[in-house]
Amino acid sequence: MWIGLKRFKPRPDENYPIWMLVVCPLVMALAGVAFIQGLLLLGDLFFETPGASTGGMSRFASELLAVVGYTSGLAHWGFGSLSWNQRAARLRRGGIGVGEAKGEPGVMVRWLLGPLYLFVVCAVLPLVVLTGIENVRGALEWKRTREALQAKGERMSMKDLLLPSVPGEQNLATIPIFADLFDYSRDRTGNIQWKNTNALSRFRVFSLPDNLLPQRTNKGVAQSAPPPRLEDWAEAFRKATSKNEEDRRAKRRAYMPLPNYGEAPAGASAAAVVMAGLSVAEADLGLIREAAGRPYSRFPVHYEDGFGALLPHLAMIKSVARHLELRTQALVQAGRGDEAFGETLLGLRLVEAARDEALLISHLVRFAQTAIVTQQIWHGVEAHAWKPGQWEELQAALGKLEFLKAITYAIEGERAISIVVMERWAQNPRQFRDEVRELGLANDPMMPNGMVAAQASAMFIPRGWIRQNQATLSRHFQDTLDGLRELQAKPSQDGFLGTIGKVREVDETLKLRLPSDAYHLFVKTVSPAFLGAISKTARAIHHVRCAMVACALERYRLRQGKYPASLGALVPEYLTEAPKDVLTGGAMGYRQTSDGLFRVWSVGMDGEDNGGALRSKTGEGVGGEKEGIPEERGRDWVWPSLD
Repeated sequence: MWIGLKRFKPRPDENYPIWMLVVCPLVMALAGVAFIQGLLLLGDLFFETPGASTGGMSRFASELLAVVGYTSGLAHWGFGSLSWNQRAARLRRGGIGVGEAKGEPGVMVRWLLGPLYLFVVCAVLPLVVLTGIENVRGALEWKRTREALQAKGERMSMKDLLLPSVPGEQNLATIPIFADLFDYSRDRTGNIQWKNTNALSRFRVFSLPDNLLPQRTNKGVAQSAPPPRLEDWAEAFRKATSKNEEDRRAKRRAYMPLPNYGEAPAGASAAAVVMAGLSVAEADLGLIREAAGRPYSRFPVHYEDGFGALLPHLAMIKSVARHLELRTQALVQAGRGDEAFGETLLGLRLVEAARDEALLISHLVRFAQTAIVTQQIWHGVEAHAWKPGQWEELQAALGKLEFLKAITYAIEGERAISIVVMERWAQNPRQFRDEVRELGLANDPMMPNGMVAAQASAMFIPRGWIRQNQATLSRHFQDTLDGLRELQAKPSQDGFLGTIGKVREVDETLKLRLPSDAYHLFVKTVSPAFLGAISKTARAIHHVRCAMVACALERYRLRQGKYPASLGALVPEYLTEAPKDVLTGGAMGYRQTSDGLFRVWSVGMDGEDNGGALRSKTGEGVGGEKEGIPEERGRDWVWPSLD
């Protein structure tokens, strides 16, 4: 800059022209923008650069370097012109002779004070100014966003969201097997110390010998293998209890310690072998069964730990659900229908165990439990195991399950936790550095060395960027909540497909802003989770609707001696209205099968009815491409799914 403008340098006794003080910082800012654009142009010419990300990188990096260039230019030319003009004034007053004024600094000044001057003026000062500007902008943006959402009546804190405590004798979560999971503290280093060191291992009795199941595949079909039959489970339990050396080696290769399963006598049926193996959990299952009648289930989650809150009960409840599903299958095959019915009701009760938790993962586990418990119901359908009153009771219990409102509540809770955690980060950047491992940035393919970069910069980033992320993240949460609430307002008319499309569109838009847009870093982290959560919510509702239809069909069969030709025949005696497709809001698919049973379905993620096909019309498997649909391409949501 000095070489280019040397011809404009005034005489020693003349003031520096004011226009240079105005123009030169702007030129330096434009030079910074041109530098970034030049680098990106070279990258496009000589390297394979992701076009979607270079737009965000160009915009954000150019803005950053423009601010740094302008600030350092303003400081440099401001200090330079000020000192020059002071010397020119002394010269004009005659304080020193013109010949005594040196045009260049000495060697000592140039090599010792010069680098310090450059560092302060060109690095420290711009960063200080930039940080101050960003902090003010971030604080104002977060204040505007928070006040706008609160004016709409949004609940922004966990204090506003959490439900009141209930008496222990009315709470399923207070029985020791569950309560011990949360009776822990943290030492100074943050390590967990459980009061009951067996709190987690106690649930091992509900583990199943999955890794000992015989290998089964669908030959030539790009789908998952069929679910294991009861005979397969019986073989796995026999291996787990066998004294044969080969079976012992197989058990050691199972990679997880298995409980000491009960043994069935030689020659026992598959159902007897399975029931004997499952008997190892009978005592603890009895405690859960006894407490299942309590009206509430509220686990003492340590929400104050933010993203680090432990949720050990979720995996434990799911293991109990899998245990109950296999137990129901064995009881049905053994002809003990009433006991199987009781286990199915218990499975439905455990679906509601984490209903009151304002956490997304809690409800995702509930959705997985729903798929398991509806499989229990299918075991009863296959064997026609239950009486009309029992089918009616199951149908009523299924009708009480509510997922759309629950997932909305969970997303509200995720927003409140995110706000609290990011508030702590804004107050203490060191905590941000320590917790950055949990953000998922290190695994982002768009951010090479993301973990190293995030940890290195966490101590120095402006807190205004964290405030900006609070604002953008809260708005993104709000967009998702608005879509879900719209679905709640008219659930029978519209399906989930439109809402999923809107969230996917937002997700694709966010990808264009990264990796370099510091205001949207955490939105990128949570956006795919929203898309998956909404899709899984739709799937859970689909399972419940199909199971309710199955109950109604069994009630119809018991009275009429056969299944109806169409689902319309179930209205209004067995169903209050014709069942709806969860994704489109249209009619649910139905057909009778050659084995004397039936299948019901909703359309898949492509929005097309493939007639209840598990695979696309073109023969593609689940991994095939069809119009850019990212999951379950070209296949319907068939219940029960036996692939």
